[in-house]
Amino acid sequence: MQTRLEKLGLDPDELVDPAALDELVAMSGGVVRELVLLMQEAAIEAMVNGRDHIDLTIARKVIYWLRRQYSAALSLPYLEELKKVHETGRPTGTEICDKLLQNLYILSYANDDLWYAVHPNVLPLLEGA
Repeated sequence: MQTRLEKLGLDPDELVDPAALDELVAMSGGVVRELVLLMQEAAIEAMVNGRDHIDLTIARKVIYWLRRQYSAALSLPYLEELKKVHETGRPTGTEICDKLLQNLYILSYANDDLWYAVHPNVLPLLEGA
């Protein structure tokens, strides 16, 4: 992205505040499709508000928007399953857990080992659940 913008004579830091970009990347959970969605929504939000850049306020607004999308489909059994995975770092093998994996509520990561984590944008939904 940075190279393309620079070829167009644009400074990436003037279009997206570095702190906002860091937060968008972190809250995408490493899912490129979600990062693109968050960036698109942030760009739209900036344009609608007459802004020429994406700042931390806009980034947090679209992150919260996506969190509400996740929240809409979560019933108590799903929240309980997410808590189990969050506590153990492993999927339980239940049908509910499989659905959570398929819909990116739970993410799998492969470094030296395969490991699992609740999507970082879903984690706040577990507080008080």
